[in-house]
Amino acid sequence: MHPMRSVAVVWGLLVAASVAAEEAPGVGSWAGTLGGSRVHLCFDRYGGAEMYDLGSWRPRRLVAVDATSEDALLDGLARGELDLWEIEGPRFEPAPPRGRWSLRLQEDAWQGEWREASGGAGLPVTLRRLPRAANAGPECDAAYYQPIAEAVVIRREPASFAGQAYETWSTADAVAMAPLNGAPGAAALQAAAEAWLRERAVFAFQCRAGRGSVGDALGATLEPVLWTPRWLVLRDGLPDTYCGGAHGSFSTTYQVWDLPRGATVDGWTWIVGGESALHGGDDAESASPLHQALMRHHPRNQLDDDCAEVIGHMSVAAPYPLPEGLQFPTTFSHAMRACGEEVLIPWREAEPFLSAAGRALAQEFAGAAPR
Repeated sequence: MHPMRSVAVVWGLLVAASVAAEEAPGVGSWAGTLGGSRVHLCFDRYGGAEMYDLGSWRPRRLVAVDATSEDALLDGLARGELDLWEIEGPRFEPAPPRGRWSLRLQEDAWQGEWREASGGAGLPVTLRRLPRAANAGPECDAAYYQPIAEAVVIRREPASFAGQAYETWSTADAVAMAPLNGAPGAAALQAAAEAWLRERAVFAFQCRAGRGSVGDALGATLEPVLWTPRWLVLRDGLPDTYCGGAHGSFSTTYQVWDLPRGATVDGWTWIVGGESALHGGDDAESASPLHQALMRHHPRNQLDDDCAEVIGHMSVAAPYPLPEGLQFPTTFSHAMRACGEEVLIPWREAEPFLSAAGRALAQEFAGAAPR
């Protein structure tokens, strides 16, 4: 079969399977009781299933007892009859089941029982559908994770940056910066910090589900890197964290806050043409003028540096301001991820690329910019 035709056939099968799964009556998030425990379950459109109880908060996956077909769980959802093993441990690794679920869908509620895998008396199970979250995708939605987000306990401690006082808001997995009450933009930033901490708690839970153990704390941070009367730049960092699969998860992104407005700003608005100003080839001759400037200033673009050969393939995120100029975060493929350093273009050299908003920003920092 022609490669493109093969891709088209496979894609068609995937779309058909997704539509069929979406139509299955059991797909979605469910909450209820297993004996005396409160539990949440999720059946996604791909035929995956998982659960946790609101006591131990330990994620467990559910697989069809009759696994002769890859679509066994989807078929059971479509029939309204499920016979599932409950397994604790890393995804994609064999592990003995700890329990067995036998469920029937009756008037939009799952009814049945749970037994230990070794047998014994069963515990009654009743599950009722949770309202589907807005903008829900094919996987477990926000309704499934809501108790995890709501259970977060936030600790507050005093801190300072560049002589300005603020608070750190922290959980077991993350630490966020929050301005003091009354500071410019404080209400919006505090709400954003709380939402971020709850999102990080959900990510930590998902990570534990992937690797099958509690493991180390996530160690995520949302910390200031620039703070002026007008602007606050926050670094959103996730250290290298194993969540299952072939590679670890890590990321560094930035938020730029306009404090008087209490809102974030897209750094591409400071560049003429926005992100499209990067469009061009991967080599020095065919790259766009902005991309050429970024290649010239990249700290790893040195003759004796292995990264020099791949500099043209960097991905560039929206810039954020520093007193010296615009700072552009860069990333590379996993194999060359060490090349992903940030690139500073001084204000004077950035001038040809600046929009009206960018030129106004440069004027704000002109007194601190080097001459």
